[in-house]
Amino acid sequence: MRHPKSIQIFIATVMSLGLSTSLLNSGVHHAAAEQKTALAPPPSPTPPQRESSLRGAFVVSISGPEAQRERTLAHARAVAQRQAVAALARRQAAEIAQRALIVHQMAAISRSRTVHRHVTAASITRSLVTAQQMIQWSRVAMCEEGGHWHVIGSKYSGGLGITNLNWLAYGGGRFASNAGLATPQEQVYIAIRIQSTPPDQNGCSGSW
Repeated sequence: MRHPKSIQIFIATVMSLGLSTSLLNSGVHHAAAEQKTALAPPPSPTPPQRESSLRGAFVVSISGPEAQRERTLAHARAVAQRQAVAALARRQAAEIAQRALIVHQMAAISRSRTVHRHVTAASITRSLVTAQQMIQWSRVAMCEEGGHWHVIGSKYSGGLGITNLNWLAYGGGRFASNAGLATPQEQVYIAIRIQSTPPDQNGCSGSW
């Protein structure tokens, strides 16, 4: 059935309007999509898988239990070394102090013996050996050894030529191991114990 011409014109107009509307809606949607795309930030690049794996391995190697054990052992070795060095220094200081103490004690003993010998010789001179006796026995010393009181021999020693056996037998060991190491007063004291009067002061005869 054919429509009147006015109806045909109306139908054509409606159809053209509908097509334009769809085209307009399509264009608007397309422009909005482009604007949204332009405003959105660019996506962050994804790091390569190899770099991520290497980074993870590095973290494991630093903070893993094996590394912690190595650090603990290194610290223990350092502490032990410091303690050994300190102990060695303490031992050396103690040895030095001990040696110094021994030297000091030996020096004190030596001084004490020297003082004792001097006091003993002085007391002997005052109590048992008079000045007159020293003069007489000094003449014997001049005859025996030319006035040399510290002669040491294999059989006779001292200024008076006392035998080494008699020196010890009559108590000379309290003064010295040999008459030549004793003082003139000590030698005269032992000589008086051996023989109360001096021998022949001219010929120096007799055995001591």
